[in-house]
Amino acid sequence: MTDFNEIANTPIDIEIAGIKLKARRPDMSSVFGEMESKIVSKVMETVRQGAELYGLVGADRLQFLSNSQATIPQGLELQIQAQNSLGSVDGVKALVKSVLKKDQPDITDEQIMNLVMKDPEGAGDWIAFLTGDKKGKPKVR
Repeated sequence: MTDFNEIANTPIDIEIAGIKLKARRPDMSSVFGEMESKIVSKVMETVRQGAELYGLVGADRLQFLSNSQATIPQGLELQIQAQNSLGSVDGVKALVKSVLKKDQPDITDEQIMNLVMKDPEGAGDWIAFLTGDKKGKPKVR
């Protein structure tokens, strides 16, 4: 017997920029996790660059890095930043990748961005439908 998750995760045919693809509902926890990871990594890279810029070494570097831990967003702040980042290029790419990757495992980030850039309205309509933000399946053009 098929359960709800299996039914909900069956692929549907979509078309973006004239290209026919198969898509599934995105794994939003993975997408949010990816966005949160990118936010934390960006802050940590900035901190590391600061330590290098000031030429910090040894105990001074360790103290600077320890003090900088407070600048890393956590909890609700991190969730809000991750949610806001979904409208960024990285966010759109992560969402589109999440809906396409299982059925087109060889699709690259560059191909995904080309699709989105060629047909932002079509990609947006499908993402809105697949995330539940829009009722009614978009027409395949």
